[in-house]
Amino acid sequence: MSPAQSAMLADLAAALPADAIVTDRDLIAPWETDWRRRFTGSAPAILAPSSVGEVQAIVRAAARHRVPLVAQGGNSSMVGGATPPADGGALILSLRRLNRIRRLDAEAGIAVVEAGVVLQTLHEAALDRGVRFPLTLGARGNATVGGLVSTNAGGTQVLRFGTMRALTLGVEAVFADGSLHDGLAALPKDNRGYDLDQLLIGAAGTS
Repeated sequence: MSPAQSAMLADLAAALPADAIVTDRDLIAPWETDWRRRFTGSAPAILAPSSVGEVQAIVRAAARHRVPLVAQGGNSSMVGGATPPADGGALILSLRRLNRIRRLDAEAGIAVVEAGVVLQTLHEAALDRGVRFPLTLGARGNATVGGLVSTNAGGTQVLRFGTMRALTLGVEAVFADGSLHDGLAALPKDNRGYDLDQLLIGAAGTS
């Protein structure tokens, strides 16, 4: 672990619950290898926030100490996009604990879900309300909504229902300086300025 990483974790120890900072190698190891086991990296720690405020605290600390973060959801990426670099220079920012369905309005056809909600969980919640979320894929038991949005996933019914870009009304995102973008207006037509939500969808963490 580098001095900058150690200093960052020391700062975060006062801001995060103890279980949000994972340094046990046995717990980290499964998340250092991608879904197809083609790419393996190394991360000295996993940071696992359970609220947007905790994500902001982590990102601000990373910016302050100049420590790279690799965002990760279900780790079902087929291209190594959620795998940390092999040199151990980055920490994993796990979003799996951001797993709440904040709102599911069957009549309006709108669901507001956090990044760590597993696709299958969303499917089941929608069916309980008598509706269906149409995007599905083989990794639905592992893939998270945040990853689906970030990669603009299409799934097996993409020709009929479109990609996540077509299914997403708005995005809430934490930027690299820790500021919060709130695009959850859920308006089908919104003419206000630049559409940052569409810029974020499919960006795979690069924007």
